[in-house]
Amino acid sequence: VFLGIGKSGKRQTFQYVSICKMLKCILENPVAWSDFQSQPEEDGYLSTVFDGTAHHDHAYFQGDRKKICVQLYSDEFEVCNPLGSKRGKHKLTAVYFSVLNFPQKVRSRLSGIHLALLVKDKFVASYGLHKIFDPLVRDIAELEKNGIIVNGEVIYGSVLAVT
Repeated sequence: VFLGIGKSGKRQTFQYVSICKMLKCILENPVAWSDFQSQPEEDGYLSTVFDGTAHHDHAYFQGDRKKICVQLYSDEFEVCNPLGSKRGKHKLTAVYFSVLNFPQKVRSRLSGIHLALLVKDKFVASYGLHKIFDPLVRDIAELEKNGIIVNGEVIYGSVLAVT
């Protein structure tokens, strides 16, 4: 995604992977689709996010287990030696997501965590989170309003948690 032109005349960009396209790709896998649809019903115990008040009282979800519940994570990391004199030069900010509808055994694997956004930390400082997060916010709004079509069925969703 193009941000602007830097002082040196170079294009300043960041990488964004569409959450809607990724969710569609993930859910079109027959095993993932089966896992998504086979959520255990309430048994009186708090065993998933669907059993708590955060899901039941959420203005969008209102306890609907068929909507995709996304959890967003963010992390900053250094790709080079963080102890050297060039510390901070190659610092990146990443945003990941996972689908809370999947069973815990799926969500706890690295394959259950997906990259959504990768940007140089200095661009976050220069352009602000509003501009960096814009494509992600637009995708989430699209998922809430129009959903995605998976196996001929329209599936809606949104972000339930940001950590």
